[in-house]
Amino acid sequence: MARIRTPERVKPVMAIWMSRCAVPRYGELEEIMAETLSPIESKSDWFLPPDTAYYRREMAPDLQKRVVSFRNLMSIDQLPDLKIRSNALEDLWREQGRRTINLDPGYVSAPKFVLASAKDYSHRLYIGSGIFGDLQLSFVQGGFQTLPWTYPDYRDPAIIAFLEQARAAFMQQGGSPHYHLKEED
Repeated sequence: MARIRTPERVKPVMAIWMSRCAVPRYGELEEIMAETLSPIESKSDWFLPPDTAYYRREMAPDLQKRVVSFRNLMSIDQLPDLKIRSNALEDLWREQGRRTINLDPGYVSAPKFVLASAKDYSHRLYIGSGIFGDLQLSFVQGGFQTLPWTYPDYRDPAIIAFLEQARAAFMQQGGSPHYHLKEED
């Protein structure tokens, strides 16, 4: 019988979609995230996400996206709360009833990259408070590998490289390369 153990901490990341009208407020958003989560450690370049009518209809046709990683590690069980807080922040930034930002929190650990979602699907597992964990990438043979359901933007080699750098930073912070769960102290 396997012993129940406390999982190791993980590196939080946030994917940020912004309409160009909201980009001038990006610095304000960064400050809020640093205050509520931790200072930003690294950020990808802005890029144009793959065409997605879902977000363009609601937000704007001129979307930009970036992914950031945070310095401080968090407990995996904080992910539902992080998603709930990010949804509340999206609501605060609405203009004329439409979102100007979309925040997708998640985490990087030694074996995977996971996003939080309020929507259920066959490959998503319930993690509490109405939130599901959405496995997007799996670390296999020295790099992140896509899965059949991986979103197109997380298939982009530049984003995969960014997430692998976040994973390397996580490993330097004590992440286990063996994917085992740590013993409780």
